[in-house]
Amino acid sequence: MKIYMGVDLHYKQVTYHMIMKDDDGTITRKNGTVPTHQLQENFIPLLSTDTYVCVEATGSTYTFVEMIEKYVKEIFVINPQDFKEICCSGKKTDRIDAKKLATRLKMHVEDCDPDDGFPAIYIPDKESQQLRRIFSTYEFINKQIVAVKNRILSFFRTNLVPVPKLTLSCDVVEIAEKYGFDSIEIFQLKMLSEELSRLQSCKKEIQKEIAVLGLNRFPNEIKLLITIPGISDFTACSIMADIVDVRRFKDCKKFTSYLRSAPRVSSSDTVTHIGKIDKKGRKLSFKYMVQAVTHFRKTNPILGDFYDRKCNGKSKGKVRAAIIRKMFVTIYFMLKNNEPYRFFNNDMYERKMREFNKKSQAAA
Repeated sequence: MKIYMGVDLHYKQVTYHMIMKDDDGTITRKNGTVPTHQLQENFIPLLSTDTYVCVEATGSTYTFVEMIEKYVKEIFVINPQDFKEICCSGKKTDRIDAKKLATRLKMHVEDCDPDDGFPAIYIPDKESQQLRRIFSTYEFINKQIVAVKNRILSFFRTNLVPVPKLTLSCDVVEIAEKYGFDSIEIFQLKMLSEELSRLQSCKKEIQKEIAVLGLNRFPNEIKLLITIPGISDFTACSIMADIVDVRRFKDCKKFTSYLRSAPRVSSSDTVTHIGKIDKKGRKLSFKYMVQAVTHFRKTNPILGDFYDRKCNGKSKGKVRAAIIRKMFVTIYFMLKNNEPYRFFNNDMYERKMREFNKKSQAAA
């Protein structure tokens, strides 16, 4: 008997719908709800090695998958934004969602068509999940640092005095006292300055931990990526956190689309329209690649000519995005063929390798 189970996952409870198909073709259905703290007692006994499970991607999905994966035949994690049967439904409840997931799962498994549009997503290994999560924390800390800095600078703008540069040696309280700020403002600046110092210290610690996780999980891939001028081991870690394994991509088009660097294309008859970047994929590595565009075009004469030629008729933002896409294509083939960058600078690469070896020894 084959079992197809759709699961609507929440952090408090799990709603499921089961389609049970006997060997003679008879179909029976069952649904229910189980609190998440009772999954071990009341949900896992429902599973078997002939069970296919389909669940939407949420913050707790990977933990749920890790909990049940050894009890089932296969688990599919889907992108809820691409699952039209739920997004476009008129009536939406947890039971209806679970039923539609189970029904669509049954069609996908029995048709055996990999191009049927089933929006399954990749499930990375535990180390890669940890690397992605710590990058999320790093981004969160960065946002807090920007918010605190803006709040500090707002006091100087309000009082129409020169705005200081918030470097590590800058004492904003001393500058505020110099310009005669009142006691309440100085009190706030003191608290904000201490908070900024704490956040910057946290940022450095997170950067070290990212290097340790990345070097332990992707040592060979990072060695290849840092041959590209402008890509540090930190940027290389962000790239590998996004892609995890280059072999899971069918071609470079799928690769660049997943990394948010491919534009939308709509075509009808003889008219083709190239739109904006498709933002369905992961955005982390694209963000850090933008910071290295100048290095790419200065060290690679082909990209330099491309940039100068395209800037005459297009915005610089579009041209930068096009260069990043070309670099992602290069990275795809570098990782796939295990080859270094063609235009790498040997002196720069040796310096990066010395830093890489120091961090590798620290990680060990």
